Parts: sequence; structure tokens; C-alpha cells
Amino acid sequence: MKKMKLSTKLLIAFLVVGVIPASVIGLLALNKSSNALEQQSYNQLIGMRDVKKAQIEQFFAERQGDMGVLMETVGTLREEAFSKLTGIRDVKKGQILSYFNQRLQLMQDMQNNLRYTAGLPEVAQAFSEGIDSPAYKTVHAKRHPGLESHCKTNGFYDSFLIDAKGNVVYTMAKESDYGQNLETGPLSKTGLAQAFREGSKGIAFVDFAWYEPSNEPAAFLATPIHDSNETLAGVAAFQVSLKEINAIMSIRTALGKTGETYLIGPDKLMRSDSILDPVNHTVLASFKNPDKGKVDTAAARAALAGETKADVVMDYNGNPVLSAWAPLEFGGLRWGMLVEIDVAEAFCPVDEEGNEFFAKYVEMYGYYDLFLVNPDGYCFYTAAKEADHQTNLVSGKYSSSGLGKLTRKVLQSKQFAVADFEPYAPSNGDPSSFIAQPVVHNGNVEIVVALQLSLDAINSIMQQRAGMGKTGETYLVGADKLMRSDSYIDPTNHSVEASFANPSKGSVDTEAVREAFSGRAGQKVIMDYNGNPVLSSYSPLEIGGITWALLAEIDEAEVQAPSRELRNPLLVMALVIAFVVALLAFLVANTIANPIQKITEVSRLVTEGDLSQRLDITQNDEIGQMAESFNHMVVNLHEAMEGLEKKAEEEKKIKDYLEETVKEYVVFVEKVGSGDLTGKITNSGEDDLGVLGNNLNSMTGGLRELATQINEAVKNITSASSEIMSTTNQQAATASQQAASV
Repeated sequence: MKKMKLSTKLLIAFLVVGVIPASVIGLLALNKSSNALEQQSYNQLIGMRDVKKAQIEQFFAERQGDMGVLMETVGTLREEAFSKLTGIRDVKKGQILSYFNQRLQLMQDMQNNLRYTAGLPEVAQAFSEGIDSPAYKTVHAKRHPGLESHCKTNGFYDSFLIDAKGNVVYTMAKESDYGQNLETGPLSKTGLAQAFREGSKGIAFVDFAWYEPSNEPAAFLATPIHDSNETLAGVAAFQVSLKEINAIMSIRTALGKTGETYLIGPDKLMRSDSILDPVNHTVLASFKNPDKGKVDTAAARAALAGETKADVVMDYNGNPVLSAWAPLEFGGLRWGMLVEIDVAEAFCPVDEEGNEFFAKYVEMYGYYDLFLVNPDGYCFYTAAKEADHQTNLVSGKYSSSGLGKLTRKVLQSKQFAVADFEPYAPSNGDPSSFIAQPVVHNGNVEIVVALQLSLDAINSIMQQRAGMGKTGETYLVGADKLMRSDSYIDPTNHSVEASFANPSKGSVDTEAVREAFSGRAGQKVIMDYNGNPVLSSYSPLEIGGITWALLAEIDEAEVQAPSRELRNPLLVMALVIAFVVALLAFLVANTIANPIQKITEVSRLVTEGDLSQRLDITQNDEIGQMAESFNHMVVNLHEAMEGLEKKAEEEKKIKDYLEETVKEYVVFVEKVGSGDLTGKITNSGEDDLGVLGNNLNSMTGGLRELATQINEAVKNITSASSEIMSTTNQQAATASQQAASV
């Protein structure tokens, strides 16, 4: 640095002073702008994260609200269905009771009906002669038309006249019971024989039992008939027609496709034909095969126990039904009346065009599927009709699925719950999430309503990317580190479906995800699932007891792109400034350094004694003034040196003169001192010494006498000469010092 030229030093100094501050200011500005852009991006990500979090929370709150509406809808459908069933039950009960009460009243009327009070004794009398006797045929021809008309008019299957001995003396249908004795014959243990025995004592109704002559179950009404003497003539009996009962019970108005009403007896066998199961649950089929035809349900048992109620039960085919039941008591008997409709139909109304309400609901509100599940886990309805339809979600093959686990949870807690995404086999193994809530009545779960969420609904929220640039995205991650919404950046590996299909490629195990599942929200630069540095804002998200991680991210490169775009112009500007500063520094340095170099060179020559040197610098600045002053100094020095040289020559002459004169005087004095007074001073100058010499010469003669005085005078002269020499030497030394300083 000490050996560096002044121009180089000045150039470096100018560059340092000009470029470094500009560079520092530029770097500070660039850093500040970069930090501002990063903070702005963080603020935007935080805002986006919080907005998405609120939207997802709102989405699930709305889904719970939808479920609440569904609960009200199902509850309303339940009330309406039960109200309709109980209304039908009560109407049917009234009709059946009216039918039998009329028939019982008819039995009372027959006791005074001449057709029977006169007819029975007459027919019995003729029967004693044999049914093939002319007498019997005559009576039969007389009485049969009236009896037949009366039987058919009152809707009986058959009518019987039985004498007091138990002989069937007349039947309208002429089946194998015609002419039999009910006391001693093969029909003694039949319902007709029982009707005879009970009817002999009063009006009687004998319940349905297998009756071989008709080859079907038969029930009988019987009434005693007395002759004119009030003597028991026998019994008039009537075989009840199932057609009349079925005509009442088969009316299915407002019962849809699966609704029906039917009657059961104390033996739990049918007393009217089932519309839905004519194979096993007609009256005939149930008596032929009681094991298949018996109705031993909770509703049947309750009705036969005298209870009137409506509830959800399992029917005789093991299907869940809404059932309204009541006891039916007449003629000393108790039957059960049941009005039932499948839960699926009762809770799943259709419009006039046959469109299911819940299927329309799923389509309208953007769900994937809707499920109605019985308390035992049987899924009796789905809108999509996939493989889970009509399976048991508690004990069946899908019991370990997300919906199966959710169903058990809801049945236990009796509250709304959510199931996280996991592969669901009935939906082609696609990841599925469910929400469910039970319909609870009197503390008991009657039905579970479940909804399969559509991933599109969640994606529509998470993939709203306004203001997120080219690489920004928001997405959800589950506790298993798999996606809960589709990635915008990497749909190939990080969609929900792809991440579950291939977790090794689709999992997201980043620092942000781990922080979120630790319960912390924040933002920082991390490496994302693709190994790229991103600005990430993360937060945990609680949904119905399930924790997800919500992340909003954007590539750091995109955030820093404006800084890079600003950096390049700044670099160009810095280079331009450096070039301009260097050029100006070069010019200014030369303007300063060149004159100084000239001054240095001239100074060196002057120092060497060349006082003829002059600076040829005509600048009007300080350097010009310095050059002019320097030239004046050299001129003054030159003049001073010339004066000193002349003075030195004069002093040298004086010195030489004094030295010679003094030597001469010394010799003269020495001679005089030695007593030689013959010497003569040759100095005849006009100065003091010359005068002195003349005087000495003139006084030589008197020196002897004045020897002492002359010696003293010589001493004085010698002293004065020494002083003059000292002064002369001092002046010469001073002149030399001045010349050296110049």
C-alpha cells in the first residue's frame, strides 16, 4: 500500500466511497424487499389457511346440520307412518269386530228365525228316515233354497243344521261332513263338533283349526235352536268364510308396496292371508306348515298379550318393519291384528314419478350415498344400491369397514359421529368418509342414518386457489399421513385415491405435518412432499373427534422470484454505477495525481539544486494555486540562494583578508614580542586594520617603550578577530541550513 501510486490509491478510494455504499444500500433494499415479500406471502398463507380451516369446519357443521334436518325428516316420516298405521289398524279392527259382532248378532236372531226354529225339527225328523228317503228329499227341497240364500247372503262358507244327537242333518255345501255324527263319528274332535257342543249351550264361536271335510282351516259360529216347546232341537252352525275376512284385510289403501294388515290367532297362525308372503303366510299355508307359517314376532306376542302399540320390529320374514298392533277380542277369543310396512318404504317415500326422496336428497346436496340402518346393523336402504345394500354392518362382511365401525359407535353413543377416510370396498375400494346419527325414541335407537361424504365437496373448498400463484396450494392430511384432499401440484401421487393406493409415494411426512399433529400452528420454510423448499403455514383441524392437518404452501422460488427480478436490475445498476464511478475516479484521480506527480518531480530537481525548474500547471483549482505558490517559493529560494552566495563570497574575502592580516600582524607582533621591532606591516588599507598597520609601522619606533601596550592591543585584536570569525561561521551555517531546507 505504501508503494502504491497516488492515482491508484485515489481510484481505489473513489471506488470504495462510491460503489460500496451503493452496493450496501442496494443489498439492504433487496434484502428488505425479499423479507417483505416473504412476510407478505406468509401473511397470505396464514390468511388462506385460516379461511380454509373455517370453511372445512363450516362444511362439517353444515353436514351435521344436514343430519339434523334428516333426523327431523325421518322423525316426521316415522310419526306420519305410525300415525297412518295406527289409523289403518284401528279402522281394520273396527271392521273385523263389526263383521264378527254382526255375525254374533245374527246368531242371536236365528234363535227366533222360523227358517231355523221350524226348519231344523222338520229336517231332523226327515233325516231319521235317511238322507236318501223321499221324505228327506221332500223336506230338503223345501228348506234348502231358503237356507242357502240365507247362508250366502250373510257371507258364510257353509251352513249346518245339527240335531240334538249331533247328527249333521243338513249342509249347504254337502261336503264329507254331511250326515256325520259329531259325537261318535270321525269329526268328533273337529271345530264343528266343538261348535255343536258349545252351541248347544249358547251362542259360540270356535276358532280356526284344520277341518278335513273342507281341506282347509275352518272357524264356526253356532247358536242353539229350540222348537215350539222350548226344547233343544239342535244347533245351527255356520262355517266362517275366509273370503269375507280377507276382503276386509286385503284392502291396502295407503300401504304402499310393502304394507299389509293381517290377523293371527292364539296359536300364532294366520287368521287372514298375507299379501306379501302368499307361500307360507296364508291361513291355509300356515296351518299346513306351522313351522314356516307361524308369526312369532315381538309385535304378535304383544298383541296376543293384550297390548296396543306401534314400534319398529322384525316381521315374520326377519325384515324390519314399522308395526302397529292391537288385540282383537270377540266371542270369547283374542286374536292379534297387525298393520306393518317395511322400514325401508316407510322411511323412504317416493314421489308420484317413483323417485326416492333420499336419492334426490343425495343428488341435491352433493353426497355420495345415504344409508338407513336398523338397530341390529341391517342396512335396509342405500341410495346408490352398492354391495353394502341389505347387508349387516354390525356383523356382516363390511362390519370392519369405516361405515361398520361408525355404525357400532353411533349405536353405542346414540350421538352424531364422523368416520375418517379409509378404503371402502363397496365403493370400488375408494377412500370414503361417513357421518352418522341415530334416531332415538324413548331412549332406544330405532334407525341409524348415515351419509357417505363426497370427496368432490371437500376438494371444491381446498382447491380454491385465488391469489396463490402457480405453485400455491392448500391440502389436508390425516393422522396416517395420507391425503384427505387432492393435491393441485401433484395429482398423480398425492390425490386422496392415489395416496391410499400407494402410501409409499402418497404419504406426507413433512415437518409441517408433524408440527400440526403435535397440536401446534405456525409457519416456516420446509421441504415439502416433493422435496422442494416451500413456505408452509400449518394448523391442526379437529373434526368430530378426528384430527387432520391443514397446510397452505407455496414454493419459495416463486415467492423469491420478484426479489430475483429486482436483484438483476440492481446488479446491472451497480455495475453501471461502478463503471461510472471508476471512470470519474480515473479522471479525477488523474486530475489530482498528475499535477502532484509534476510537483514531486520538480521538487526533487529543486532539492538537487536545480532552482531553474518551474511547474507548468495552469489549473484554477487548489492544485493550480499550490503550483503557483510552489513556483513563487522556488523563485524566492533561488533569489535567497544567490544572495547567500554573494554574502558568502564577501565574508570569505573578509575572512581571507582578516586571516592574512591577522597572520601578518601576528608575525609582526611575535617579532615585536620577541623583541624584533624591525618588522613592517604591509597592509595599507583604509580600514581599521590598514590604519592600524600604518600606525604600527609609524609607531615601530615607539614600540619598545610601548611594548606592554602593544601586547595588550594585539590580544584585543586577536579576541576581536575570533569573535568576527565566530559570527562569520554562524552566518555561513545559517545560510547552509536555509539552502538545505529549500
